[in-house]
Amino acid sequence: MTPADEFAQQKVALTGVSETALLTLNARAAEARRRDPIIEDPMAVRLVDSIDFDFAKFGPTRQDIALRALAFDTRALAYLNKHPSATVVALAEGLQTSFWRLDSALPGKKFRWLTVDLPPIIDIRKRLLPNSPRVSVCAQSALDYGWMDSVDTSGGVFITAEGLLMYLEPDQALDLIAQCAKQISRHSVAL
Repeated sequence: MTPADEFAQQKVALTGVSETALLTLNARAAEARRRDPIIEDPMAVRLVDSIDFDFAKFGPTRQDIALRALAFDTRALAYLNKHPSATVVALAEGLQTSFWRLDSALPGKKFRWLTVDLPPIIDIRKRLLPNSPRVSVCAQSALDYGWMDSVDTSGGVFITAEGLLMYLEPDQALDLIAQCAKQISRHSVAL
Protein backbone atom coordinates (compact mmCIF):
# COMPACT_ATOMS: atom_id res chain seq x y z
CA MET A 1 0.00 0.00 0.00
CA THR A 2 1.51 3.20 -1.01
CA PRO A 3 0.30 6.18 0.99
CA ALA A 4 -1.58 4.13 3.57
CA ASP A 5 0.26 2.88 6.63
CA GLU A 6 -0.35 -0.87 6.92
CA PHE A 7 -0.92 -0.54 10.67
CA ALA A 8 -3.27 2.45 10.62
CA GLN A 9 -6.68 1.65 9.25
CA GLN A 10 -8.09 4.04 6.68
CA LYS A 11 -11.66 5.33 6.86
CA VAL A 12 -13.74 4.50 3.82
CA ALA A 13 -17.12 6.08 3.17
CA LEU A 14 -19.14 4.69 0.28
CA THR A 15 -22.90 4.74 -0.17
CA GLY A 16 -25.46 3.19 -2.46
CA VAL A 17 -24.27 0.87 -5.19
CA SER A 18 -20.63 1.88 -4.59
CA GLU A 19 -20.84 0.34 -1.11
CA THR A 20 -21.20 -3.09 -2.70
CA ALA A 21 -17.47 -2.82 -3.48
CA LEU A 22 -16.87 -3.32 0.24
CA LEU A 23 -19.29 -6.24 0.43
CA THR A 24 -17.60 -8.15 -2.40
CA LEU A 25 -14.12 -7.32 -1.08
CA ASN A 26 -15.04 -8.69 2.33
CA ALA A 27 -16.49 -11.88 0.82
CA ARG A 28 -13.29 -12.58 -1.15
CA ALA A 29 -11.11 -11.86 1.87
CA ALA A 30 -13.20 -14.13 4.10
CA GLU A 31 -12.92 -16.93 1.53
CA ALA A 32 -9.15 -16.38 1.20
CA ARG A 33 -8.78 -16.71 4.99
CA ARG A 34 -10.39 -20.16 5.01
CA ARG A 35 -8.24 -23.22 5.52
CA ASP A 36 -9.49 -24.57 2.17
CA PRO A 37 -10.10 -21.42 0.09
CA ILE A 38 -11.53 -21.62 -3.40
CA ILE A 39 -9.63 -18.44 -4.24
CA GLU A 40 -6.24 -17.19 -3.09
CA ASP A 41 -6.54 -13.45 -2.55
CA PRO A 42 -3.92 -12.10 -0.14
CA MET A 43 -4.44 -8.57 -1.47
CA ALA A 44 -8.13 -8.70 -0.50
CA VAL A 45 -7.17 -9.82 3.02
CA ARG A 46 -4.62 -7.02 3.26
CA LEU A 47 -7.12 -4.48 1.96
CA VAL A 48 -9.90 -5.51 4.38
CA ASP A 49 -7.42 -5.33 7.26
CA SER A 50 -6.44 -1.80 6.22
CA ILE A 51 -9.99 -0.41 6.08
CA ASP A 52 -11.82 1.06 9.07
CA PHE A 53 -15.35 -0.11 8.24
CA ASP A 54 -18.03 -2.20 9.94
CA PHE A 55 -18.02 -5.16 7.55
CA ALA A 56 -20.30 -7.08 9.95
CA LYS A 57 -23.20 -4.93 8.76
CA PHE A 58 -23.26 -7.02 5.57
CA GLY A 59 -24.06 -10.20 7.52
CA PRO A 60 -22.54 -13.58 6.70
CA THR A 61 -20.17 -13.63 3.75
CA ARG A 62 -21.25 -15.30 0.54
CA GLN A 63 -19.07 -17.86 -1.21
CA ASP A 64 -20.75 -17.16 -4.56
CA ILE A 65 -18.86 -13.86 -4.77
CA ALA A 66 -15.53 -15.68 -4.55
CA LEU A 67 -16.77 -18.23 -7.09
CA ARG A 68 -17.67 -15.39 -9.47
CA ALA A 69 -14.18 -13.90 -9.04
CA LEU A 70 -12.65 -17.32 -9.71
CA ALA A 71 -14.72 -17.70 -12.89
CA PHE A 72 -13.61 -14.28 -14.15
CA ASP A 73 -9.97 -15.05 -13.26
CA THR A 74 -10.18 -18.33 -15.18
CA ARG A 75 -11.48 -16.57 -18.31
CA ALA A 76 -8.91 -13.78 -18.01
CA LEU A 77 -6.03 -16.24 -17.49
CA ALA A 78 -7.08 -18.21 -20.57
CA TYR A 79 -7.09 -15.01 -22.63
CA LEU A 80 -3.81 -13.69 -21.19
CA ASN A 81 -2.05 -17.01 -21.79
CA LYS A 82 -2.84 -16.57 -25.50
CA HIS A 83 -2.32 -12.78 -25.51
CA PRO A 84 0.37 -12.05 -22.87
CA SER A 85 0.69 -8.36 -23.84
CA ALA A 86 -3.05 -7.68 -23.75
CA THR A 87 -4.80 -4.89 -21.90
CA VAL A 88 -7.44 -5.94 -19.38
CA VAL A 89 -10.19 -3.34 -19.00
CA ALA A 90 -12.05 -3.71 -15.69
CA LEU A 91 -15.32 -1.78 -15.86
CA ALA A 92 -16.78 -0.70 -12.51
CA GLU A 93 -14.02 -2.68 -10.81
CA GLY A 94 -14.84 -1.51 -7.31
CA LEU A 95 -12.32 -2.94 -4.86
CA GLN A 96 -11.54 -6.01 -6.92
CA THR A 97 -7.99 -7.29 -6.57
CA SER A 98 -7.97 -9.28 -9.81
CA PHE A 99 -4.84 -7.60 -11.15
CA TRP A 100 -2.73 -8.96 -8.28
CA ARG A 101 -4.25 -12.46 -8.47
CA LEU A 102 -3.57 -12.65 -12.21
CA ASP A 103 -0.16 -11.03 -11.84
CA SER A 104 0.95 -13.73 -9.41
CA ALA A 105 -0.45 -16.50 -11.63
CA LEU A 106 1.17 -15.49 -14.92
CA PRO A 107 4.83 -15.76 -15.89
CA GLY A 108 6.31 -12.85 -17.78
CA LYS A 109 3.85 -10.30 -16.48
CA LYS A 110 3.47 -8.19 -19.60
CA PHE A 111 -0.26 -7.52 -19.53
CA ARG A 112 -1.60 -4.07 -18.75
CA TRP A 113 -4.65 -3.12 -16.71
CA LEU A 114 -7.15 -0.28 -17.04
CA THR A 115 -9.59 0.33 -14.20
CA VAL A 116 -12.68 2.33 -15.13
CA ASP A 117 -14.73 3.37 -12.11
CA LEU A 118 -16.34 6.31 -10.37
CA PRO A 119 -14.06 8.89 -8.70
CA PRO A 120 -14.80 7.84 -5.07
CA ILE A 121 -13.74 4.25 -5.85
CA ILE A 122 -10.65 5.38 -7.75
CA ASP A 123 -9.67 7.57 -4.78
CA ILE A 124 -9.87 4.59 -2.42
CA ARG A 125 -7.93 2.37 -4.82
CA LYS A 126 -5.16 5.00 -5.11
CA ARG A 127 -4.96 5.37 -1.32
CA LEU A 128 -5.00 1.71 -0.37
CA LEU A 129 -3.68 -0.44 -3.20
CA PRO A 130 -0.07 -0.72 -4.38
CA ASN A 131 0.98 1.18 -7.47
CA SER A 132 2.05 -0.65 -10.60
CA PRO A 133 3.37 0.90 -13.80
CA ARG A 134 1.12 -1.55 -15.67
CA VAL A 135 -2.09 -0.28 -14.03
CA SER A 136 -3.84 2.89 -15.16
CA VAL A 137 -7.20 4.34 -14.20
CA CYS A 138 -10.05 6.33 -15.68
CA ALA A 139 -12.10 8.01 -12.96
CA GLN A 140 -15.44 8.06 -14.73
CA SER A 141 -18.55 6.04 -15.37
CA ALA A 142 -18.18 3.07 -17.69
CA LEU A 143 -21.12 4.60 -19.58
CA ASP A 144 -18.99 7.64 -20.43
CA TYR A 145 -17.32 6.00 -23.39
CA GLY A 146 -14.31 8.34 -23.35
CA TRP A 147 -12.36 5.62 -21.51
CA MET A 148 -12.27 3.67 -24.76
CA ASP A 149 -9.74 6.18 -26.12
CA SER A 150 -7.32 5.07 -23.35
CA VAL A 151 -7.29 1.40 -24.36
CA ASP A 152 -4.13 0.07 -26.01
CA THR A 153 -5.46 -2.55 -28.42
CA SER A 154 -2.10 -3.62 -29.87
CA GLY A 155 -1.80 -6.81 -27.78
CA GLY A 156 -5.50 -7.61 -27.60
CA VAL A 157 -8.11 -6.49 -25.08
CA PHE A 158 -10.02 -8.42 -22.43
CA ILE A 159 -12.97 -6.48 -21.00
CA THR A 160 -14.59 -7.42 -17.70
CA ALA A 161 -17.76 -6.08 -16.14
CA GLU A 162 -17.89 -8.41 -13.16
CA GLY A 163 -20.35 -6.50 -11.01
CA LEU A 164 -21.72 -3.85 -13.34
CA LEU A 165 -24.43 -4.99 -15.71
CA MET A 166 -26.91 -5.96 -13.00
CA TYR A 167 -27.09 -2.28 -11.97
CA LEU A 168 -27.75 -0.96 -15.48
CA GLU A 169 -30.99 -0.60 -17.35
CA PRO A 170 -31.20 -3.18 -20.17
CA ASP A 171 -30.75 -0.49 -22.84
CA GLN A 172 -27.64 0.84 -21.08
CA ALA A 173 -26.10 -2.62 -20.82
CA LEU A 174 -26.77 -3.40 -24.47
CA ASP A 175 -25.38 -0.04 -25.58
CA LEU A 176 -22.22 -0.56 -23.51
CA ILE A 177 -21.66 -3.96 -25.11
CA ALA A 178 -22.36 -2.56 -28.59
CA GLN A 179 -19.95 0.36 -28.07
CA CYS A 180 -17.20 -2.02 -26.90
CA ALA A 181 -17.71 -4.14 -30.01
CA LYS A 182 -17.76 -1.09 -32.28
CA GLN A 183 -14.84 0.88 -30.85
CA ILE A 184 -12.39 -1.71 -29.52
CA SER A 185 -10.87 -4.19 -31.95
CA ARG A 186 -9.32 -7.55 -31.04
CA HIS A 187 -11.19 -8.01 -27.81
CA SER A 188 -12.89 -10.61 -25.66
CA VAL A 189 -15.55 -9.82 -23.09
CA ALA A 190 -16.43 -11.46 -19.76
CA LEU A 191 -19.71 -10.26 -18.34
